[in-house]
This record gives sequence, C-alpha cells and structure tokens, in this order.
Amino acid sequence: MSLLLLSSRCCGAVTAPSYVTSPMLVGRKGCVPLPQVVQHMSMSYQKRKKKALAKQMQGRQMIAPESKAKAVQEEMIKGQHLQLDSLGQIADAWVPIPSEHRASIFSLQGIRQRWEHLRKIARTTFSIAVIRRKDKEFKPIPFAQQIQENLVKLQADMSSASRSGIKFDFKDTVTAQALSQLQKESRRRHFWEFVAEVERPRVVAAFTFPVETKENLFAQVTVQLNLRQKYGLEGQPLLEKDVTEFVVAEKSLVDPKAKWRICAKIIPPFLLPPTQQQE
Repeated sequence: MSLLLLSSRCCGAVTAPSYVTSPMLVGRKGCVPLPQVVQHMSMSYQKRKKKALAKQMQGRQMIAPESKAKAVQEEMIKGQHLQLDSLGQIADAWVPIPSEHRASIFSLQGIRQRWEHLRKIARTTFSIAVIRRKDKEFKPIPFAQQIQENLVKLQADMSSASRSGIKFDFKDTVTAQALSQLQKESRRRHFWEFVAEVERPRVVAAFTFPVETKENLFAQVTVQLNLRQKYGLEGQPLLEKDVTEFVVAEKSLVDPKAKWRICAKIIPPFLLPPTQQQE
C-alpha cells in the first residue's frame, strides 16, 4: 500500500475536482479519505485497549480468591487486622447421648436422636479434617489429654485463689468470658482436689465455621472428661465423686499466633438431676 498525496493546482479558470482537496490513501480497495483511516485506526486502538483491560481485570479476579487468605494472614501478622478474641458463645452445644439415656428406636424421638447423631458425627469428622489441614500439630488424642491437664490445673488454682483472695489470670488457657465466670465462682471459699482419671478423655464433637468472612475460620472442639474429684465448701467435709464434664475449646484457624483455650462447659439434659430433667 502506498500513500499518494495530491494537491490542488489552479491553472487559470480551471479548478481541481472536489475529491483532490483531501489526502487519499490508495490501496487494494481503491481510494479512501485519510480522515476516515485515522478514525478507523483510533477506534481499533480503543477496542484493543478495552480488550487488554478486560483481560487484566479477569486475571486479577482469578488471582484474588486464591491470594485473599494469604493477605489476611499477612495483615494479622503485621497487626493491621482486628482479630476477634473469642466468639463469646458456643456455636453448637450438641454432645452424644449415652445409650442408656436414648429413647426407644421404635419411637419418633428415638429415630430423631439417632439421625441427629449420624449427622453430627459426619460433621465432626469433616471439621477435624479441616482443623488438621489448618493446624498441622492437632491430633485428637493428645489434644483431649492437654485439655484435661489444663482444666485440672485451672480448677486447682481457682480453689487456692478462692481461699487466699489472690486474683488469677489464665488468658492463655481460657477465654475472657470464661475467665470472668470463673472469677465469680471463685469468690466462694472452697476446696477442690483431683483424685484420678476414670476414663481417657476423648473428642466427641467438633465444629468449624466462618466469622464475618469465609476465610476467617473458627473452630470449637468438645472434649468429654470423666474425673474422680473431691469438692467441698470451706468448713464442710470433702465429698469424693465421679464427674462427667463436657469442655469446649476454641481457636482461630487463620491466626498463626492463636492458641486453643477453654471457652465454656456444656451441661446436657441427661446430666441434670431427675427433677430438673422433668422440668
């Protein structure tokens, strides 16, 4: 394609044709006015620019979900992210019902109890898999043993603090809400002593759930403890008895500095006295 620039020449009274007054582009398709060529080129440039921007935005959208969790972790490490200390409540207070407390399998209530048991066990299995993927050091058996040791130490220290009047601080082992509740209970002078372990502690339920965003995962794990202990108020004889407790521990799975802490205790209906069960 060659560019031929023609100019008008006036020779006497003869005037140049009208098509000669504008530059022309001579090509295979004939002569095309140059302004139209420039307009076509500018339109092509705008289209190419829009396509490039669309590809760039599409690439960003594809990368964003994958790098979002990493960005949240970096913000937490730098201290620029407001991390929740604790949820302040139990997400799910379900615990497995012992066979002696279940309704008959031929009743509607018995069928519901067994169906719920299957659902919760499946959810616990899935939640433990999620926890182990986020926390490589998590193992159910050592975890349950560690929770029992923390609870025994906590109960012993709370007993001594109730008699001495010294305030105690266990922010590394219990949440703020659970600590305030324990401080209220420690106002009554009492004695508590750990005697023996009746059965090995075990994880009976687990639940993972997002808070505010899908990436901000929390986990709550329920541990069943069967202990033999001595308890009594000051001035009264100590009573030794076997106690079954369901302790809930929670942790943020996206915060690398977070620790497992006791957040609450669950008292299921079958552990209540018969008079309260009927109510």
